[in-house]
Amino acid sequence: MLQGWLATRGSSIENYRWLCDRLARWGDARYANRMTEEYLERLLALREDGQALDAAVHRLGEDPAFRPKTAASTLRIAELAARGGGVRRVARILLEDYGRRFAGDPRAAAAQALARQLGIEPSGQ
Repeated sequence: MLQGWLATRGSSIENYRWLCDRLARWGDARYANRMTEEYLERLLALREDGQALDAAVHRLGEDPAFRPKTAASTLRIAELAARGGGVRRVARILLEDYGRRFAGDPRAAAAQALARQLGIEPSGQ
């Protein structure tokens, strides 16, 4: 239903952001997490890296169990977070369980290398 609502409004970034903000107030993190997954995918596809990182940081602050939907988006957000800006902890969070979540993914070597740079031992390797 929510995806349909977005589609009728052109699936704009502003509408995704508005909807994610509203869902965060519902008290059930599943809805906000699911919509934030889609929001991140859209932002990354549009190369809105700063906004994607901000959205991931915000969602992780609300729900530490949140993770981006795909291996590609997880690694991209971790790479952005690792660059600094006070959010290296986000990179650590995302990389700690990368191997378990995305076993066999071709990006695993890049995720392991980034984890080593950050001084963490990723699980599931």
